[in-house]
Amino acid sequence: VMYIGTSISDKNLELTQTLIKEQFDKIANEEIEILGAIEFLSANLQSTSENLKSIGDFSYRNEVLQDPTTIEGVIEKIQKVTVEQVKEVLNHISEPFIFAYRGDKHE
Repeated sequence: VMYIGTSISDKNLELTQTLIKEQFDKIANEEIEILGAIEFLSANLQSTSENLKSIGDFSYRNEVLQDPTTIEGVIEKIQKVTVEQVKEVLNHISEPFIFAYRGDKHE
């Protein structure tokens, strides 16, 4: 699963899509460093156990996917990701992108 999180305004939707596509192109065609992203995601997941909403979200994810993987298991998988795997994922991404509307106050 590739997840891209960003905040956008309705009036910047087209620009945002263009910038995402440009980043995909850079990932596919240039040398990239993923250690920072791996560390960020790992730390973010480790903090999941400190937030009840995050615990609930993770439990819901596991239920929907019928996946018994623990947070530690997901972190372990993330830490094994290679640059080649990241580049390979781009071969499976196509438009349309999916956007989640959170409302004016991010509710």
